Amino acid sequence: TMTFHGVTTFGRRSGVWYLYCFFITPAVSYRVAGTQMSLDDIEHGLLRARPKYFEEEGQELQRELRMPQVDPRIHMALNCGAKSCPAIAVYSGKDLSSELDTAVAGFVADDGNVLISDRPLQLGVTELFKMYLEDFIGEEVSDTGKALAQWILPYATGEKKTLLERATKEPVQLEWLPYDWETNGPDVPLD
Repeated sequence: TMTFHGVTTFGRRSGVWYLYCFFITPAVSYRVAGTQMSLDDIEHGLLRARPKYFEEEGQELQRELRMPQVDPRIHMALNCGAKSCPAIAVYSGKDLSSELDTAVAGFVADDGNVLISDRPLQLGVTELFKMYLEDFIGEEVSDTGKALAQWILPYATGEKKTLLERATKEPVQLEWLPYDWETNGPDVPLD
C-alpha cells in the first residue's frame, strides 16, 4: 500500500536508478512508531532485521518492532511496482501465516518465477531468489540449486512438485530467470 501511495503522490519512472531513489530517499517515507521511515527502512530494517538499521539513539522502539528473524515468505508479498514483483494482495493479519503461504504458492506456480524441466534436470528461478538468497537458504550452503528446490518444494503442486522432489536428491542445474525492473504500468511523472 505504501508503495502505491508513494507512486501516486510522488510519481515514479522506470529503471533501477529511479527505483533505488524511490525507496531510499526521504521524500517517499512514512511515519511509523513516531519516526519517518523510507520504504527501504521498513523492508530491510523492520521486516528483514538487517544490521545497520535503527542503531542511533532514540530508535529503541524501532529496534523493538523489528522482526526477530526474517520470514522469507515476505518476498512473495512485498511489491515494489516492477513488472516481476509478486502479485498484489491484501493481508488481514488474522491468519498471516496462511496468507503468506498462499502468496508463495501463487508465486511458485508461475513459470516466470519458478520453472523446472527434465533431461537434464534444470531449475530456473527468478532473480528475486538471488537478491535475497541468504533469507531463503542461509549463508553456508554448498549446493544452491538443491537448497532452493528444498525451500520451494512445500509450496509447489503437480509435475512441478514431482520434479522439485527429484531436484532435492539429484544433481540439478540452476538458472537465474531475469527480473524485469520496468514499472508495472505507465510511468508517473516526477513533479
